[in-house]
Amino acid sequence: MEDIITYEIENFKNSLAEGPDIKTILAKKNKNYIVKSIDQELKAKYFQDGWELIRDNATTSRIKKNKDHDILFEDKVWSILANMGFETLNANSNLKLPYTKDKNIPGRQIDVFAADKESILVIECKSSVELKTKSLQSVINDFETIKRGSYSFLKEYFGSRRKIKFILATNNIIINDNDRKRLNEHQIEYFNQDDINYFEQLTAYLSQAAKYQFLGRIFKNQEIPELKNKVPAIKGKMGGHTFYSFSIEPDTLLKLSYILHSTVTSEESEGAYQRMVSKSRLKEIELYLNNNGFFPNSVIINVVTHKENPLYSDPIKATHDSEISDLCVLHLPKNYQSAFIIDGQHRLYGYSNTEWKYKNSIPVVAFENLPIESQVKMFVDINHKQKSVSKNLLTTIMADLKWGSPIYNDAIFAVQSKLLQRLGERDDSPLYRRVIVGESKKSDLTCVTLDYIISYGFNKSNFFARTQKNKLVSTGHLWVDNYSEMLNKSYQYFKFIFSYVKNENLEIWQRGNNEGGFISMNVGIMAIVRISDTILNHLRQNEELEAQLTDAKELADLTIKYLAPITELINALNNQKIKDFRNAGTGNVGRENVIREFQKTINERFKNFEPKGLSEWVRDNSGKFNNESKLIVDKIQLAIRDNLFSELKNEFNDRWWYDGVPKETQKRSAAEAIEKGSTEPHWHFVYLLDYLKIITANWSLFKDIYSDPNKEVYKGTTYGNSQKEKATHWFSLLNEIRKKVSHPERAAVTESEHKFLINLSKWLLPNICEERELDNRDIEDEINDENE
Repeated sequence: MEDIITYEIENFKNSLAEGPDIKTILAKKNKNYIVKSIDQELKAKYFQDGWELIRDNATTSRIKKNKDHDILFEDKVWSILANMGFETLNANSNLKLPYTKDKNIPGRQIDVFAADKESILVIECKSSVELKTKSLQSVINDFETIKRGSYSFLKEYFGSRRKIKFILATNNIIINDNDRKRLNEHQIEYFNQDDINYFEQLTAYLSQAAKYQFLGRIFKNQEIPELKNKVPAIKGKMGGHTFYSFSIEPDTLLKLSYILHSTVTSEESEGAYQRMVSKSRLKEIELYLNNNGFFPNSVIINVVTHKENPLYSDPIKATHDSEISDLCVLHLPKNYQSAFIIDGQHRLYGYSNTEWKYKNSIPVVAFENLPIESQVKMFVDINHKQKSVSKNLLTTIMADLKWGSPIYNDAIFAVQSKLLQRLGERDDSPLYRRVIVGESKKSDLTCVTLDYIISYGFNKSNFFARTQKNKLVSTGHLWVDNYSEMLNKSYQYFKFIFSYVKNENLEIWQRGNNEGGFISMNVGIMAIVRISDTILNHLRQNEELEAQLTDAKELADLTIKYLAPITELINALNNQKIKDFRNAGTGNVGRENVIREFQKTINERFKNFEPKGLSEWVRDNSGKFNNESKLIVDKIQLAIRDNLFSELKNEFNDRWWYDGVPKETQKRSAAEAIEKGSTEPHWHFVYLLDYLKIITANWSLFKDIYSDPNKEVYKGTTYGNSQKEKATHWFSLLNEIRKKVSHPERAAVTESEHKFLINLSKWLLPNICEERELDNRDIEDEINDENE
């Protein structure tokens, strides 16, 4: 250190803050704006630069200005570390870290510096206003030079026992794979904005105890030399696994432990199953402990060891009668992040801000190297009935429970679920923060759900595999025998596909679930998945594409060629059509219609693109059957009305309305008449489905007239359970067709529906009309008469 210029050392020392100074600086850094006092005559100049007036004093003015995004981010990182309890931090942005013995080279400016009795952190912060991809090669190389050169200074200044970690923290910057590789090679920790947000939230809940989780992350597997790790224990067997039961001080376990929260977004989050801690619950536990409370139930942990260095225990020689349990002194690992909490995180962290973490001991059951699926199963078994565990979290973690399962359907589900999670969590994905994963909350932008895309997208496509009785019937476009490789290929493929769709339809994409949005919500994402599958099916069948032997980028490029007409269609959608597409997402028919619309659009440009069933769908949705169907529906509906009222009058005379019509129908029609201020009779407000209620209420009177004569409908339960339901099942289909002819802009009558109307008229109209034959002219004449 004597070789370094004295004033560099003094500058470094004078740029550090400790004790009460940290609290004063923290108050300023927690604000989103900068405050300063100026002479009043300078106000105009400052106002031009974006400053705002707070107040005028006698001769000075108090003004403020919003911090720039990069300063906000640096202050956020600094504040997190201050709230974690780091005892020494940089006092301002002028701290310069000496890193060379060359007297002509000044120290390097450091954005955030923090130290405590065990560790030293040097942090470089980079920020962008909007999320974008950017190479940080020069930044990383420069930071590595500082890291390599400053180690000796830091060790000499602070003492050799402290661990040192250099961290690159980014906000709204997507780094490339080469940059990630450089960071790993140089052993520089990387935090993106999600990591920072996680530790900010965790610190808000745990206060200084969040430091345990933070240190576990950055010093993973590194030794804690001063840790006292020997505990008396009982060694036994449970569920085929060896376990140890012991009692330990919470402070010791906190240093060893780590929790895979489902909100963590780094690579380690794949396999995360724990809920985020509840601040209110921690406060309740802390209050309970401070009132001499205690917890007799065990915290459950999984101790991670390496094959060459397993858990070690010294046997205790004593007599007892157990044949499967024994007494021992257990040597716990002396490493950060060596004990993963399966159950009991609130009990453990409840001790963290109390003196009882040194004075009490807590019971622990420890397993060694328990497979992740076993950890997840244990967590689910313990917690699935608790209200605090969300369904979406359980759905998310089932991917880990089923990962690599010998049951193909389970293993494929795990790949699909992890694929969607990865698309939602990685900041280089176009679906970043758009997929609801774990305990993330639904919003207008975060609105894509796992179950929907798996059920209506992946499971109706040929991307992975088709199975029968746990045997592979066929393998799909993205199939790879290794599940991890299949996940990686699938992620790359869909990243390229959705990046293209996002860039081509950016305005609609950015709306998410807001008004005018469509393509980046459930139905839109599902439709892109399905149409991409259809395109790859076409290429495999007609252009001999070997999808499984083609890399993800080339597959995506081939798909995108056919997606171009779709993105053009989306950009041209009017508000009504967007609403129609959004509404289509709630039903099977609607979803299939969206897929067919996309297929039709591609077919118009690529004539040889002819998926099975498309030509029939185009014919059915051409509207050619609408006019004739409307005439038939109107004729049938009017004939049913006349017949019902006539038969009721014959049966009940003047009380036909009161005795023959269900009370529910009387009330509804009367309410509608009043609502509309109409003086017409209430029976003028009785509609098609009301007719069915009248028929079933007077079944003995109408049974022979309105029962379907087709004997096939009475077999099984396809058309209902009771004979009455089966006999009148045709009413529901007639009503669906009535909706279509009433709103032809929404959906067209299909050929099969038109045939249904023809067959219905053949047996029904002779039962309820005087004429025995019906043709289109008869229908048209009678409808015209009614209108006149």
